[in-house]
Amino acid sequence: IEGVVTLDGKPVPDQSVSVISIAAMMDAEDNVTDASGRYRISGLANGTMQVHVALELESGERNQTRPATVKEGFATQLDFAFTSGTSAIEGTIFEGEGVPLQTQASISVIMGDGLEGGNSFSGESDENGRYAIEGLPPGRAHLSVDLDDSQKSISVEVPANERVRQDI
Repeated sequence: IEGVVTLDGKPVPDQSVSVISIAAMMDAEDNVTDASGRYRISGLANGTMQVHVALELESGERNQTRPATVKEGFATQLDFAFTSGTSAIEGTIFEGEGVPLQTQASISVIMGDGLEGGNSFSGESDENGRYAIEGLPPGRAHLSVDLDDSQKSISVEVPANERVRQDI
């Protein structure tokens, strides 16, 4: 698996890139980008992997996790493009009619028209059901909340450099 990590179109050197084998659910390999933002992770077993990049910015951490299929003898190209923009989705998770969730919940956002291969972002709500997912690129966002016994999902349009309120 090889690719480039960029922030606002510029290469990000010395950035950690992790590959997790879905079948084994464990770290398969870690690598660091070079001065040109490029990374290459070789020697992986055939199968589907999750490639993860966590970029630290002044405004907070930006996470992207994307699927990649590894096939012996072929290089899978997978680039990660981050933005330092201020687009975000924020809101409150409700467990009932007007009753905010009283525990933390995991939230994931996948950007793009198709869920396969889109940039993903994640976070958690606080103990009052409030959440904010920062650093999103503009476009269609598929927001999912994992609760103890169910999952709630919704799509929302995220404008450039704006905060969108979406209660769930």
